[in-house]
Amino acid sequence: AARALTGGYQGVPYDNTTAAKWLKKASHQGHPSSLFILGEWSTVGTVRGVPKDLRAAHTLLTKASQLGHTPAFYALGILHNKGGDGLPKNQTLAVEMFRRAAELGHAA
Repeated sequence: AARALTGGYQGVPYDNTTAAKWLKKASHQGHPSSLFILGEWSTVGTVRGVPKDLRAAHTLLTKASQLGHTPAFYALGILHNKGGDGLPKNQTLAVEMFRRAAELGHAA
């Protein structure tokens, strides 16, 4: 349902607010893609119902990566590379996350 709402898939109206609600429900059940999408949205805060919060983004993306979601490693690399909003910049961790993403086949 959330995927359809985020892209207006097969005639479903585009509605990120409702999609965020469904993604949050799925993320509480440990769904890696939902954790990843919410983590990505939390890095920018442009989606209703998902404010910008880099610490929350880090937590969500870490959980997704622990569940084997390859793009989450790359997204963590970006977060560590930039830092900000209370999340410290850490080049060493950034490189580690980028390397792990590459090892798992992520083509940046």
